[in-house]
Amino acid sequence: MKIYHLAFLLFFIVQLHAQDRRLIQNPVRDIPRWVRLEFEKKLDRDYAITYKLYPRVLIGDFNGDGRKDVIIQVTEKRTGKTGFAIFHGKKTQALFVNIAIAGAGTRLGTSDDNLSWINLWNCIPHEKLSAAGYAMMNHAKGDVLVFSDRESRRELLFWDGKKYEWYTPKH
Repeated sequence: MKIYHLAFLLFFIVQLHAQDRRLIQNPVRDIPRWVRLEFEKKLDRDYAITYKLYPRVLIGDFNGDGRKDVIIQVTEKRTGKTGFAIFHGKKTQALFVNIAIAGAGTRLGTSDDNLSWINLWNCIPHEKLSAAGYAMMNHAKGDVLVFSDRESRRELLFWDGKKYEWYTPKH
């Protein structure tokens, strides 16, 4: 009888170990801790984090200040409109994190207040804009965000030194 229990226990442990590589990863872990904390403090009441795009988080220096910024996809709870929250990295002595919302019920520059059309996103580092075919974006002060759908629509979001602007490249 003891051998039966031991064999069952051994089989159970082996099955658990085999399955641990197939478990679905928690997408919250992709978001840096400081961003999660700021989201909970400032945005959690009105917005929900959305995980429709991959990668789930883009990290870059979007405003050109030399600190890493983070962008995540969000949905406005009241309306269901989709957009993005950009968390700017702060100086150590700063009291708050600057957050910009694009879409999700808010217009940022010339954007729509619902960016649900976006299926793909990417970040082009500022120093690689010319190599990526975006030499005309020389007025961007930081890394440029590229948003597109699966057909042909493409829009760029960039920091001009004072505010975020949208640019639609000509095909």
